[in-house]
Amino acid sequence: MQMPQTYLKPLFALTLFVSAVLMFSVQPMIGKALLPLLGGSPSVWNTAMVFFQILLLGGYFYAFLLSRIPSLRTQGLIHAGLVVAAAAVSLPLVLPLAPALAENLSLDNPASWQISLMATMIAGPFFILAASAPLLQRWFSLSGHKGASSPYSLYVASNVGSLLALLAYPFVAEPFLRLGSQATLWSGGYVLLALLLAAIFCAAGFMAKKAPLPASSTPALTVAAKGLWGQRALWLFLAFVPSSLMLGYTTYVTTDVTSAPLFWVVPLALYLVTFIIAFAERPLLRIEGSRSLQAVFLMCFLWFAMAVVNPSRFPILLIHGGLFFFTALVCHQELAKAKPSPERLTEFYLFMSLGGALGGIFNSLIAPQIFPLPYEYMIAVLLGVFARMITDLESSLRRSIHRASAQLGPKSRMTLLDFLLFPGLMILGCLPPLLPYGLLNTAIACVVVLLTFRLNEQRWPFALTIVVIALANPLIPWKSWSEKILVDRNFYGVHMVSNEGNLRKLTHGTTIHGAQALEKPFNKIPITYYYAGSGAEDAFSLLDERPGPQRIAAMGLGSGSIACFWKGGRKFDFYEIDPAIARIATNKKYFTYLSDCGSGYRIIMGDARQQIARADDHSYDMIFVDVFSSDNIPVHILTKEAVALYTRKLKPDGFLVFHTSNRFFRLEPEIAAIGKELGLHFQFKISSGGIIPHSDIPFFPTRYAVLTGNPQILLSLSHHGWGKLPYEVTQEPWSDNYANVLRALRF
Repeated sequence: MQMPQTYLKPLFALTLFVSAVLMFSVQPMIGKALLPLLGGSPSVWNTAMVFFQILLLGGYFYAFLLSRIPSLRTQGLIHAGLVVAAAAVSLPLVLPLAPALAENLSLDNPASWQISLMATMIAGPFFILAASAPLLQRWFSLSGHKGASSPYSLYVASNVGSLLALLAYPFVAEPFLRLGSQATLWSGGYVLLALLLAAIFCAAGFMAKKAPLPASSTPALTVAAKGLWGQRALWLFLAFVPSSLMLGYTTYVTTDVTSAPLFWVVPLALYLVTFIIAFAERPLLRIEGSRSLQAVFLMCFLWFAMAVVNPSRFPILLIHGGLFFFTALVCHQELAKAKPSPERLTEFYLFMSLGGALGGIFNSLIAPQIFPLPYEYMIAVLLGVFARMITDLESSLRRSIHRASAQLGPKSRMTLLDFLLFPGLMILGCLPPLLPYGLLNTAIACVVVLLTFRLNEQRWPFALTIVVIALANPLIPWKSWSEKILVDRNFYGVHMVSNEGNLRKLTHGTTIHGAQALEKPFNKIPITYYYAGSGAEDAFSLLDERPGPQRIAAMGLGSGSIACFWKGGRKFDFYEIDPAIARIATNKKYFTYLSDCGSGYRIIMGDARQQIARADDHSYDMIFVDVFSSDNIPVHILTKEAVALYTRKLKPDGFLVFHTSNRFFRLEPEIAAIGKELGLHFQFKISSGGIIPHSDIPFFPTRYAVLTGNPQILLSLSHHGWGKLPYEVTQEPWSDNYANVLRALRF
């Protein structure tokens, strides 16, 4: 019996909503489960995204093929069988989130290991969820409903569900539900989706219907052969750019801030909002307004790229976010204008998902292999400039570009001033820094940005000017005029060894992770964050007063600076997950702290928390926690469960030292909350930077914290300027199932 039309569309919308909620809640859930296994690397999320994008493509291709079957009854039976099979195979693994499978982790190829593990855990159900959006919209177009000729409106319901799921995860699911509970609820939601799919098929009377084939042809291959490949290329391009740009922006944020669900979902949520606006029947913002706002943020982006500006400022992240949002919005609005009739709906979604998957593959798998620095982000920005120029989406891509370049009305004719500006702006944009602090470059950048607006209507001159200026001015974090010795990029980020004056620096991401003086006698002195007067120097001076051999656990290797806190019989266990860091620190061509300072050491590869769990209890005099990746905080290292593990590895008079220097987070209250929960004593110290006497070698301002069960240690440290927090800590401590990273941000 067929359901009344009044209820049919809400049933389809509800099913799409549930499917979207499941699809976009499982992504941060699985990412959070895998994050501790891979050292908290920002690449965990990008790798997860490309995995899900490939599955999305597979689901859309399956929906495309399934929709070619004439019998709707056959379509339903095939889909029902796959829904049940996916649940039977994958849900038993989803429930415990498969942590035991981490035993065979490959540090040399962690991306492949992560993808294979995710395929085992979630591939089947996610494949079914991915097929839901195009398949249900296609079925709705055949339902006989009065609105069946416009099934794309259901896409908004799907995107709203996706957006709500993403925003709910860091603010509802993550703070209040354990991972096991999240997985159980998700599995229940999958069962609900199966019931809704069955209800749709019965209510719409599909068991006896035949699906009309597209008018173009019968076999799928013939349809593909006769289709407009220029239009399909356009769909690919307009889907590729936002996907690549989203991952580039996410990497830009998480490299400096933290790799956690909150900072994963915000760019993805913005990405979905652009879909909602673009495919809405009455969009909130017309495409002309989107293009204008994209140009404004592009100019701001260009100014920051040309001028010498501190990249740690939140406004820069907001400028990048605005450019990403409005570029994605322009692309998706153009994509919405290019959508075909319902007969080609599944084909449209197939090519759209292919473009998104190609963007993910390019950023996550190809770019790290061919680019030493994350140039893929800038490439996506520049491609977004050309997205503004596509004005005729009903023709082929070649014809669209031809028309775009040929439209030279009265407002777009170049004047003599424009003709002179075009090469002049490109030359100005390529100038190197000419004055200290880039004062002249900042002034030039202001002039270039203002004058570039003059070329805004001249599409090709405008685009080419932007391209040349951008290529001459790489992203600020990688702008360096020091002598580069090594640039290495892997799953864990970009590593750079460079000479600057009398200093050799190791930079990971955008943060200096160690430095060594090139001249004696300073080459054996720990500098940067570890010089005399720092919390590190105080902690090692306490150990100097103790007799006998000592064993130190150092979580994070860097350049190996602390190996020069030497004392006879003192041995270091360095825990390091990044093979590139280990190669750099042990190579005398780059740094000689480990080889020259006389301390015995060994390097234990793997995630620091997982590996230190294998050490003997009560074996360390001190555990030195310095595991930041750039200024990224691997939250799983700073939870109450992690600290409880560390304390079991300490001797009775041992203590924990946390290096908390950070541009984005104030971590002392979080450590104090953990100490209070575990009954440990807490102190912290802030030290200022300066210049080493009789040299031009700088050392940095630092922040350190200590946790211990021995109050005598705090008494000794108090003589070196250590103290308590000036306020009472009352917040709930971070745990493996709860981490409110937002409250720790230093706005």
